[in-house]
Amino acid sequence: MTSQRLAGFLLGAWVFGFVLVAVPLRAEGGEKAFTVCWWNIENFGVADRFIDGRYVASAMKPASEINAVVAILRKIHPDILGVAEVLREPQDRNLNLLRAVLRQGGLDYPAMATVHGSDPRIQVVLLSRFPIFSVEELNRDRFPVTLVSPQTGATEPAEFRVNRGFVLAQVEAAPGYRLGVMLAHLKSKKVEAGVLPEEPGETGDAVVRRKEAGVLRARAEDFLSRNPGEDLLVMGDLNDTEESRTLHVILDRSPLWALPLADWAGEMWTEIVYPKEARERIDYLLVNASLRQRFDSGAGASYLYRGRPEEGAGLDAATASDHRPLVARFRLGTQK
Repeated sequence: MTSQRLAGFLLGAWVFGFVLVAVPLRAEGGEKAFTVCWWNIENFGVADRFIDGRYVASAMKPASEINAVVAILRKIHPDILGVAEVLREPQDRNLNLLRAVLRQGGLDYPAMATVHGSDPRIQVVLLSRFPIFSVEELNRDRFPVTLVSPQTGATEPAEFRVNRGFVLAQVEAAPGYRLGVMLAHLKSKKVEAGVLPEEPGETGDAVVRRKEAGVLRARAEDFLSRNPGEDLLVMGDLNDTEESRTLHVILDRSPLWALPLADWAGEMWTEIVYPKEARERIDYLLVNASLRQRFDSGAGASYLYRGRPEEGAGLDAATASDHRPLVARFRLGTQK
């Protein structure tokens, strides 16, 4: 089924049973607030995949998975949404499909930003109910590595680009209030055999991920220096755990702080790693000091999404993706 035909099918399927509600930018007691969400929605488009336990080449993301993505995001109802693994396509059919099914599900995001990195396959996308006033497509940053020949062991210096790029936007979440929002999807843990490890126990892919993390931190610090006093939110799949060198590069003596999000069972993992079904925390929401002061840590305000057993498979994140959504609410003050 093509993206266009699937879009028509899904839009028809989502018409019934919906009451579309506009959510105002305020919480109880007149306090203004906004909600953000980050989610790696796993191969949104045509890819080789397993469907009902069977390997299928070049298959569209199943309707059941797409419907679960929409149903879960309807439940969260974020004002600002960052997603990873929208599959790139020359006519942006997968990106357009995502926006269309979200809109049909009552989630209209008129503002959008993305970046095309050197990875021809996937991209990150920022969607916002609020206006986006500036966008930086950060896809030209380079870093040094050493390549090694597996046959001879000979080495040579080289430069890599940040594979998927970063997107950095300024979003006006309320009149007179703008914040920077940056999305990242760092190098996967797939083997990078041609890159020479630089530290004890390090693999080639970890070298690339660590150096991409250095670029990410430098870009975040540059934004804060150019925009003193402005809040900054970094959302991403960093493909590494909190004790890794990757996260130490980003967080040690840093202006950024990782929000301590957990689900209703107290667990903090964000990805299921198949086939062993290991669970790891590799997705993060990072904030600077001023945005941290706005963070609402109250129950039900900020959390790592986990469906309830009684809600069924349609609201189970595992139906939609191998990752789980991260959700945070930020206060803007009292509405007068």
